[in-house]
Amino acid sequence: MKSPVFKKRYAKEIAAKAKAEKARAAKGITNEIFGAVPSWIRPLLDDLKAFSPKFEEIKWRTNYAFEEDRRDFIFKLTALSSAFPDTGVRPDMEEDELQKVTDQSDKDLLRELWELSSGTTDEASLLATMKFEYSSHVMFDIFRATKAGSLLFDVSGMNEDARRQFRERMAVVEELRQICGNGGFLAWDVGERIVMCRRAYAIGLLSRKRFWQICDSMAARVAAYYDNWGDYAISYVCGDIFYILGRLSKDRVSQRSVSTYIRGKFARMRELSVPGGVWRSFGWPRYDREAKKLAIAMKDIIPMVPDWEEPKSCLASDRITVDGAKVGYMRYERPTSGGDSGWVLAAGDESDEYMRDPKNMGTYDINAICNYDPDITEFIDFQIGCVIRRSNGGDLRLVSPKWVMVVLTVARGIGKALGWLMV
Repeated sequence: MKSPVFKKRYAKEIAAKAKAEKARAAKGITNEIFGAVPSWIRPLLDDLKAFSPKFEEIKWRTNYAFEEDRRDFIFKLTALSSAFPDTGVRPDMEEDELQKVTDQSDKDLLRELWELSSGTTDEASLLATMKFEYSSHVMFDIFRATKAGSLLFDVSGMNEDARRQFRERMAVVEELRQICGNGGFLAWDVGERIVMCRRAYAIGLLSRKRFWQICDSMAARVAAYYDNWGDYAISYVCGDIFYILGRLSKDRVSQRSVSTYIRGKFARMRELSVPGGVWRSFGWPRYDREAKKLAIAMKDIIPMVPDWEEPKSCLASDRITVDGAKVGYMRYERPTSGGDSGWVLAAGDESDEYMRDPKNMGTYDINAICNYDPDITEFIDFQIGCVIRRSNGGDLRLVSPKWVMVVLTVARGIGKALGWLMV
């Protein structure tokens, strides 16, 4: 079911797609987005469901200082890597210092192979390749947004084969979500991207300084996203399965090899997690010990405004993000930087003293605040100078400037009369 806010904002698009869907339904084609899980992958999912509770029972060490241990942490994030050893690069990189390929002929060969396989020739193309190749978590977020009603897919317009594949993948995502929760597939994407960065450093495409800068950022996000190595490992394997699903040929030999491969991952996870194992010895770090305890965890944020192309940064009061209060006041100021949306949001019951203390405010993605209060989604594309307050009846209303209020009132009146707008 689509949310009321979503329906109101995308009324025309929904109406047009509903008309197209009706026409296709007459031909026996529906817009159902979920299909059946492929039979060959069902045993793997069942094995993973049986395996994951054992990881949940482990008492993992946590709260290590990320700043002190970040380099070891980054190496250990690649311990489940599926990347195959390259010429001149040892396969046990996850527990060693950064390596360089010393043989020039090996280095030249690897550079040539990377260029042929992915067009990777320098740092810019490396980052583009990583983003394209390892973005399974994006699909996970698309799935969650579609299920929540903030994203509309018209699969009925696809050809039969594409429609079947899409529905199968959505069904598998739902099964995997039941295993990994909202942790999704971020662990897989980050682990594999770090491996790519290590190999890029080994053949001279990245400097040591740039390697740590890029990987620090990814590791910090993972450290904030998951609670322990068990959560990370389950998310990693779920992402691995989903990644393989999109690239696997249909022959039974390939399917059997995948089963062997994933079960090998289970064995590696056990090895890392036994008493004295790498993951049991090295605690899960906490990136920011002074970080606020947010009412909605990072991994529970879903895309609420997937079509938003404007700057995303906004200021929000802790009454919203920490206490979980609804937005009661929002003001659109002139942006101070390229990434600033201009929005300042508060619960509306804060004192002047509270609002003057910068510790009570934070900078967030506007999409995150839409998760805290979906009511704001119909106002975020208003203009500079607009002020919105929550009325005593509970609805957000534009209170200034007056000319915007008049224009909107007239537009809604005309639209209602002509049936253009859903009000």
